Amino acid sequence: MAAVNTSLAAASGAATALFVNLYVQERRKGEYIFDLTKTMNGCLAGLVAVTAGCGTMENWAGVAVGMVAGLIYLGGSALLIRMKLDDAVDAIPVHMFSGT
Repeated sequence: MAAVNTSLAAASGAATALFVNLYVQERRKGEYIFDLTKTMNGCLAGLVAVTAGCGTMENWAGVAVGMVAGLIYLGGSALLIRMKLDDAVDAIPVHMFSGT
């Protein structure tokens, strides 16, 4: 159960970060940009978020946790940019925001 939920949360976090970022960038710039860095960090955010309860939750909850973590990562990354705080690898949104 823990391995399945961990994998589901990672996949859903990556997919959510990829497609939400794709939508936002298309609205801002008018062109489609698939950002692999946002996708990988969304995957890591899903892994961090599901770590505490991966052995005790249902599979649908693992997917939901990963999706929410991908959204929290994107929001946290945008917040740090808006606040003009330097985090070159987005470690704070991935670990602190998604883990919380």
